[in-house]
Amino acid sequence: MDEPVRGAQEFSLADQDEVNCPMHGWLSHAAFHEAAHAAFAVMNDIEFSTVSVYPYGQAPAHPSGLLGGGVQLVHDGRTWVPGRQDVAFDFAVIGTAAERRAYGHFNDNSRDGDREFLRVSMGWGDSEGDREIMDALIEESEKRLELQMPILYPAIGKVFLALIESLNIKDNAYTTFDQPLVLSSAKVSKIIGPTV
Repeated sequence: MDEPVRGAQEFSLADQDEVNCPMHGWLSHAAFHEAAHAAFAVMNDIEFSTVSVYPYGQAPAHPSGLLGGGVQLVHDGRTWVPGRQDVAFDFAVIGTAAERRAYGHFNDNSRDGDREFLRVSMGWGDSEGDREIMDALIEESEKRLELQMPILYPAIGKVFLALIESLNIKDNAYTTFDQPLVLSSAKVSKIIGPTV
């Protein structure tokens, strides 16, 4: 495992909810996860308006259950995912891949919303056959992202630090998190800078 991005492991952004990671805190995972989606989106021309992480209980309702944050896409996934399948799967999988890179693991439900996004965008049902196809494509994506991670990881770290910047962090813990953490796509682009 690479040296973590400064801030990824130093901050134990502990939150008191049922998906808490006792080692790193739920918020650390959620912020790094969503930062990864946003950085990947910018680097791969996936249009979005904002990336957000919500305080517990403030997240919008989502069919997959608890939603800790998200990237607000400009276009419905059904209009672009089937035509950019590899990029779309990498976009969906990058959150958990980045969590694993930073913390050595990802939270159990970190990928539920991402899987639902892929299922709906691809027009799949919930059959065992559809799940097997999705699992195989996710496995391929994980392999691609492992090769790309040395390039992606520094950008993800920059977005992560900007996303948590408004938190009042002292002694490696935050004391305030009552408003969503939000970055615009323009801000994420500026943070990352020109991409190749």
